[in-house]
Amino acid sequence: MPGNKALDWVEVTDFSPGLVTANHLQMPATGAQVLTDYMPGVEGGLVAAPAGTSFSTTGIVSTGVVCGVFRFSPVVFRSGAVGDTFDQLVFVFDTATNQVKVYRWDNGTVAAPSWVLIKTHAAVAATPNRIICDTFTDSTGARFYIYNLFQTSSDDGVWSITYSTGAVARLKTGGVTTVAVQDDRIFASIANVLWWTDSQTQTFGAPNNLPINASQAGNQICSIVPFAPSDLFIGCRTAPWVMLQGDITDPVVRSMSDARTPGAGQNGVFTTEGIGFIGGGQGIYLTGDGQNFTDISAQLAASTWRQDVSGADANGDVGAGNVAYQNFFLFAPHGHVFDLRTHSWFRLSNLIAAADHWHNAQDGNGRILLAATGGPGFGLYVYRANEDTPAVSGTYKSAPLRDPSGRQIRIREVQVYARAYNAATSTITVTVNGTARAVTIAPSGSLQHLSFLFSEYGHELDVQVVGASNGAVSAPDIEVVRIGTSAGHFLV
Repeated sequence: MPGNKALDWVEVTDFSPGLVTANHLQMPATGAQVLTDYMPGVEGGLVAAPAGTSFSTTGIVSTGVVCGVFRFSPVVFRSGAVGDTFDQLVFVFDTATNQVKVYRWDNGTVAAPSWVLIKTHAAVAATPNRIICDTFTDSTGARFYIYNLFQTSSDDGVWSITYSTGAVARLKTGGVTTVAVQDDRIFASIANVLWWTDSQTQTFGAPNNLPINASQAGNQICSIVPFAPSDLFIGCRTAPWVMLQGDITDPVVRSMSDARTPGAGQNGVFTTEGIGFIGGGQGIYLTGDGQNFTDISAQLAASTWRQDVSGADANGDVGAGNVAYQNFFLFAPHGHVFDLRTHSWFRLSNLIAAADHWHNAQDGNGRILLAATGGPGFGLYVYRANEDTPAVSGTYKSAPLRDPSGRQIRIREVQVYARAYNAATSTITVTVNGTARAVTIAPSGSLQHLSFLFSEYGHELDVQVVGASNGAVSAPDIEVVRIGTSAGHFLV
């Protein structure tokens, strides 16, 4: 075999923009066809992504699909003590009984917390819409959870869960698409009408309503985002965004743009670069004013955000999914995560499923994100803002490589600069054209220069690198991937 000194070398040190799936034939040379449990490092290279921690689903119906999740970390919890314990809700549509069931993780009053069924709603013939939840405190200081139900049943409306007892009661009837709490009022939407309670009460007075975009098609309210100091940012299915400013009893109503709209019930979330939301079937967007929109998902295939109602996705969870923001990360459906430091996409293997979209909730006080995967037998995962649980393995697949001469490309050598963290041994496995080579890395954080020899050729080739710690510590850092190529046979 000839020596490798005369090879042409492709060197990747900056792995942003990360994952690219929109068109692999036109993707950037530093993009990745696959980037799972690895993410581009702020200073270059690849580092282990947050792994998350699996959370128990024991006690929750196994035949259910997720309608929504919510997590709350009070400063003082129900026993009266001060601490950072938490309360969690999971809303599940039981496909065996066609009922929405509400489960609570009781972590405030018992020594051995568990999932407890606190409400079973009326059965329906069709899957309900997504359930959105918020917290509310009345004039007596009592705290409640508020959630919506829109499943075309006798139970549709706004519902309240008393924080101290778990008692469930309905506050308003009707197909409520979303809820929110702002200025000590509960806000809820039915079709294109915004309803609200008097301050610090749970009573929806008859005069307390305002039609939104009454003259526009597609005006069903899908998202209500409370906006400081006292504004409401309202997103509709396809009608323009609306900003309500000032006193809700006499607001200033500003119609914004309909260039990008939510399209389906969801939470909009604040990030350091604007409010993030899913544009119905289009992608993930950031906006600061409802007039200008930044598409941060142009590099991902548009089909990523499609909500199928039949076929393989029919058993996924409910709705189009939603985004959530924690630390530097914007979590999106199908395990996609956008890092606002590097403006790069990657995926988390915990949240990748063949089923439909998934739901999540961010807990600003506890700095925790709770995520639920799709489909029956779903899983729950907790992600912490400090990234204290890195992935133990990760996968990177390079952009396709072609020879500029027009001949076949031959890959002769791949060099990987890696740093391991396992006190025993870690492994780097490189695969080209189906041929895999594996090398063990020395421990103690030492930087290794690894060489993998190949003789693979084709019209186009790519390189896959898998790093595994083989333990309970971070996957190896990948600082550089160098690919040595030469021209092969003429194409015929």
